[in-house]
Amino acid sequence: MFGGHREGDETFLECVVREIHEELSFFIPPERFEPIAQRTGPDKEVPGGIVRAEIFVTRDVPVDKLVVTEGSLKIVRVDELREIAAELTPSALFGLRTLTLI
Repeated sequence: MFGGHREGDETFLECVVREIHEELSFFIPPERFEPIAQRTGPDKEVPGGIVRAEIFVTRDVPVDKLVVTEGSLKIVRVDELREIAAELTPSALFGLRTLTLI
């Protein structure tokens, strides 16, 4: 699960395309992303703030072509997701729960 913040007036889809390219040094075209969830609620990091998020999934990304420049990449089988749940961000957990993977 990779993510980031929107810049300027970019859409959530434009943001995910840019962020994935920045963080993985691999371009995935917008049409390959599938929106799976939206989240709006209190921002735990900003008192009185509101967080808005859209969560996307893409498939069949060639791991051998990725160069991780931010964060870290951990590859697990779907049946191992519960074991790493404590390591995931709230947004990552929300997305995985939406897909009923956790």
